This record gives sequence, C-alpha cells and structure tokens, in this order.
Amino acid sequence: MNKFKFMEQVDMTCNAPVKNDQPLANSTTNDQLMTPNQVAEFFKVSRRTVSNWTKEGKLNPWGFGGRRYFKRSEIMNSLVELKSGSHEG
Repeated sequence: MNKFKFMEQVDMTCNAPVKNDQPLANSTTNDQLMTPNQVAEFFKVSRRTVSNWTKEGKLNPWGFGGRRYFKRSEIMNSLVELKSGSHEG
C-alpha cells in the first residue's frame, strides 16, 4: 500500500464513528486498524509488550499524525501455529 492510499484510508477511518472502543473499520479493504491498546487487549498483554514486539519487528505499525495503528489482518497473519511438543509445560 502506498503512502497516499494509507493516508486516505486513515482519513476515512478516523472520520467514521467509533463505538465501544471497537477496531476502526476500513471500508475500502474490509481491513481494520487497531490501536496499540486494542492490540494489547487482543493478546492480553501490556502496552509495553506491544511496543517491544514492534521494536523486534514482530508487529508492523502504520502511522499518521503521530499516531500508531496496526492492521488486524497483519496481526492475524503474524500468528503462527504451535506444533505439538514445541513448547514447554
């Protein structure tokens, strides 16, 4: 997605009404933009963890006007299947 398209998408999303802190819907691609708080709530982790994951390249932030957003589709694509026996416990 080029910079102009992204800014257009953010503008449309930001002007849409938001209810009950739901992810911001994108009407052009049916993707949703999530705030760092929403990502933290989704994964049940702290905002600091979301920030660390971003710095480590695990999450790809999008920004506009000093604000950060994450595409829900990219969040879902970042999840990996855990193989049986691949974790301790």
